[in-house]
Amino acid sequence: MNLTKKLSYQKWTYYHSIACLFLTFCIISLENYSYLILTSLLMSSISMLLFLNPLVKSPTVANFLSTSRVLISFALLFLVIFGDISKILIFYLCSIALVTDFLDGKVARMRKTTNYGSILDPEADSFFTLTLCIVIYKTQIPWLWVLIPGVLRYSFVIIVKIFNLKIEKLKPTFRAKCVCGISAPLLTLALLPFIPAHIAIVLCLATAVLLVYSFSIDLNILSKRLYEQ
Repeated sequence: MNLTKKLSYQKWTYYHSIACLFLTFCIISLENYSYLILTSLLMSSISMLLFLNPLVKSPTVANFLSTSRVLISFALLFLVIFGDISKILIFYLCSIALVTDFLDGKVARMRKTTNYGSILDPEADSFFTLTLCIVIYKTQIPWLWVLIPGVLRYSFVIIVKIFNLKIEKLKPTFRAKCVCGISAPLLTLALLPFIPAHIAIVLCLATAVLLVYSFSIDLNILSKRLYEQ
């Protein structure tokens, strides 16, 4: 990815993060103002669609699978917020999204991964994680801390931008990949219709602790490098 595209991607992630946090705020604080929730949902949708635009020019199987996960996320949000949807259907949709996550990784390793695909997949994962947290909050556990796994990544992006931290110097680690890899499956398990409430709480809490731990390490690394400059 050349410098111009990298800078535009960083700018997009910043504004998209604001849109996603605004969406979360509207859902938890403005339940009686459905038009504001719908507006925030449209904002995040338009933001993601702008990012998905290059897919039309360079379609691949892996990118299509990642995009389908984004579309399933928006469908879940809309159905949970504005419709009457059963927990079984919620779990099935989340399971399908998880399968696309597994398959796009397999396909990307079998074939040559595009630059666009390498950033589309984590963006789709982040939005799906936020969606899972909102769904759990709205249907099972109405406690604010449940939203932590979903908003962490977007909060991290905004902090990096505000303090001008050099995120491009942060290399992918085995720790980060493992934590991000198990977050969505743990949250999806919490949505199983027959899972007791206390087990669902433990699963959500474990996910939140792991992600807080991982992002804290990354933030600490970036802060030290800024201080050393």
